[in-house]
Amino acid sequence: MTIAMDISVVTLSALITLEALTLRTILRETRALQELYGVEPEHAPRKGSLGMRMPSFSLQEIDSGHLVTDRDMRGQHVMLLFVARSNVLALGVDTFAAVVQGLFTQAGERLYLICEGDTDDARWIRDRSDFSARYGGRLTLLIAPDAHLRKQLRATSMPNCVVFDEKGIVRKIGHPVTEQRAPAPNPPEKSPE
Repeated sequence: MTIAMDISVVTLSALITLEALTLRTILRETRALQELYGVEPEHAPRKGSLGMRMPSFSLQEIDSGHLVTDRDMRGQHVMLLFVARSNVLALGVDTFAAVVQGLFTQAGERLYLICEGDTDDARWIRDRSDFSARYGGRLTLLIAPDAHLRKQLRATSMPNCVVFDEKGIVRKIGHPVTEQRAPAPNPPEKSPE
């Protein structure tokens, strides 16, 4: 009986060792493939995007249909705000408009709202928020059919904003609701005496 038990223990130990070696080989091959294709696992610590250059891209502007590219943004301070219709619904239109107002005061020269989704989603955001009347040509609503640009910038959540300097370098990245500050109140107007 003890010989059979000893054989069982040795066999079990050999199987566990073989399984561990196989798993280690699979993990090593997976890492090699991820490096080859430039894929980062979701649980891996992300490399910071601060200091990285603005990637090349082109997105369609909702009102005119013109393509806006990364080259159009160079030479000015730019803030990209990535949103989806679900973000506006979750926050409420008024709260979302207040967030945009707070970001707009920080944005410097230009604020680009990048709506991930389709044209209908972008138009819905535009029509509910009335950005054209509030900000005129200083705010541009762009359509991103997918999350490719946001993921390139490592802006993992939505809504999310990315700030670039005039050289096209990422200077700030963060969630706009928690990062933005309320705009300073306007001083009371003096009535003419």
